[in-house]
Amino acid sequence: MKLYPDVNVLIALFDSAHQHHAVASCAFLEFGMEGWATCTTVENGFIRVISNPSYLNAVSVADATSLLQIAISNTKHQRLEQTVSLLDTSRFHTS
Repeated sequence: MKLYPDVNVLIALFDSAHQHHAVASCAFLEFGMEGWATCTTVENGFIRVISNPSYLNAVSVADATSLLQIAISNTKHQRLEQTVSLLDTSRFHTS
């Protein structure tokens, strides 16, 4: 099974000052090494939120995109088709 982080988890993972950074990092180390997945909705949401000037630790769109591209290229990542449902428990951890 793969880890399928939502936008909030990705933000916590990439923002070392985020209050849940340690938890997100531990979850990624525990589950993400088996593989992890995103879809374009989550990727776009991550870039939109973390690059918003009102976000406390905002980065540029270019930096947000670069962070995500590096993570995707250096890990066991899979981009999911938008037709995949989170209700498919055979693909995702439910706890």
